[in-house]
Amino acid sequence: MARTKLNILPSPTFVHLGVNYAERETGDFERENINVPDGTEQQTVRYKSADSETAVTVGKDASLKLVMVFISGQPCVSRLSAYLADNAKLELIQLYLGGDTVSEIVTELKGARAAFTADIGYDLGSGDALDLNLVAGHYGKKSVSEIAVSGVLRDNARKTFKGTIDFKNGSSGSKGSEKEEVILMSEAVVNKTV
Repeated sequence: MARTKLNILPSPTFVHLGVNYAERETGDFERENINVPDGTEQQTVRYKSADSETAVTVGKDASLKLVMVFISGQPCVSRLSAYLADNAKLELIQLYLGGDTVSEIVTELKGARAAFTADIGYDLGSGDALDLNLVAGHYGKKSVSEIAVSGVLRDNARKTFKGTIDFKNGSSGSKGSEKEEVILMSEAVVNKTV
């Protein structure tokens, strides 16, 4: 296994904050491709408990509802990349139920009027940790991203959330929103948001 830097921020911040990246021993990744053809709709649920890489492509006028549930008692790394064409829609729902997870989500809204919504929840307790890096890159005109993250931290749980909405040249008329809500149930929890 090799020690790897993961969840690297697109624009690093102060080193002393300890949020620029996460380091983790990584091994072999379970790899999966999800392709949604033009003009179709799909819904799928995935349960994750090991290191995984998921590549999503949503075609023109197509939509995907992807539900991912993380139920790992051991360290776990998840990488999700998504490409959205014209009028493509991706609804991502993720739920983290304990464990020690590093999760990276990179979505490229390449097409005009592409739409991405992310609803992410977590319930972390004693010894649990979550390092979540979400990047929504807007390339297409009038593309939309909506990110909502919420959860509960108990005992000595640790959570870092890094959210980036990046409007690229050519993405005129695009909109993005990000919201986070967290309930801290102990003085010993560590909650970082960048």
